[in-house]
Amino acid sequence: MYQCWLCPSNFRTRRDLKNHVVPKPHAALSVVCPWCYEEEKSFNRTLDLKAHVEKKHKTTYQSLPVDLLTENNCFWLALKPSDYGRVVSPTDSHSSSAIQARSIILEWIKKGSKQTRSKDDWLNGWWKREVIKSPTPERVGDSPVMGAGSYAKNGVGAAVATGDGDVMMRFLPS
Repeated sequence: MYQCWLCPSNFRTRRDLKNHVVPKPHAALSVVCPWCYEEEKSFNRTLDLKAHVEKKHKTTYQSLPVDLLTENNCFWLALKPSDYGRVVSPTDSHSSSAIQARSIILEWIKKGSKQTRSKDDWLNGWWKREVIKSPTPERVGDSPVMGAGSYAKNGVGAAVATGDGDVMMRFLPS
């Protein structure tokens, strides 16, 4: 039995639950088109986004890796990653398709489209999902750069710093 976390409905299969949370009022699996700069365009289903990109951004679509707009990888394009991750398992955060999807979103933010979410909202959504499934209890700090958080382990020690993380990552050896 699968229970909707957004309302009291119950479903026999995960697929039924997924089909329930896709349309409004929940719209829990909405994904954004990171190539629409004038205004934010979101889609309830990954297939709808893929069809939109193929039609409206044809040259971009033709150059994309095949796995970039898969249902699992669209977690990184989801407006509500915590909801999306409840019914669709995201691709590994270190995979090339996940890294590319995150960089496309961050580039889209830089270009200044009319967005409903800030850069911090996107980073926090991705980070929270990673913490939920993280098998490392030693993680003690957060970081907007995947895999660059702080760790501490009894008997080994720890080191932390504040400031410009990207600069520190470039110059501090691990």
